[in-house]
Amino acid sequence: MSAAQILSLIMLVVVLAAAIWRRMNIGVLALGAALPVLALSGLDAKAMYTTFPGDIFALIVGVSLLFAHLERSGTLSWFVELVYGAVGDRHVLLPWAGFLVGAILSTAGAFSTAVIAFLVPLVAHVAVRYRSSFYLCELGVVIGANSAGLSPLNPTGAVVRAAATKFHVDYPGWALWAVSMVVAALVVLCLQLLDAFRRRRGGASTSPRRPPLPRKPMRPKVLRFGTPGARAWHC
Repeated sequence: MSAAQILSLIMLVVVLAAAIWRRMNIGVLALGAALPVLALSGLDAKAMYTTFPGDIFALIVGVSLLFAHLERSGTLSWFVELVYGAVGDRHVLLPWAGFLVGAILSTAGAFSTAVIAFLVPLVAHVAVRYRSSFYLCELGVVIGANSAGLSPLNPTGAVVRAAATKFHVDYPGWALWAVSMVVAALVVLCLQLLDAFRRRRGGASTSPRRPPLPRKPMRPKVLRFGTPGARAWHC
């Protein structure tokens, strides 16, 4: 490995650590970290920016602005409430509702991380309201959003397609998305079956206990010695 490659790996680790530890914007940090790598490699700025495709950049900016507008206007909250209102108190369908909402948003082009960050608090509120499995509902959102990220409309799917084209690999984009969604649905179904088995086994192993009988208040015993007029001792 060359010195520029080693430095790029080191700067990548530093950027990730700084973004997590100090909660800084990882994009700004990455732009700053590219300068020493650029200086060491001997490339000019024009050569560096030409390696990043402009269509993917336009897709990322456009989708991010659209998703931010939908979030600020309250449209996403309305859509989530509409889906969960249609599901109601049918506990079996609650994880699938989160899976469906996350998959729709990621398929339309929203970043899966943004979808997860937006939906997790809302789904947690719904899961507590209907007393459903909290972890199962959250996993449905995460699995659906991440799996739908391979959509050709999503920046992740566009990056994968660009990398495949670079290595002369051709595949139908929507077919890959469909396979990913089928596998994700099977994973959610398996998790739901395991959760149902755990609940049934836990309910069968524990037998109802009788409530404890109320204790009668204990009164002190009185011991008398000698004549009736003698002193009484309480114990």
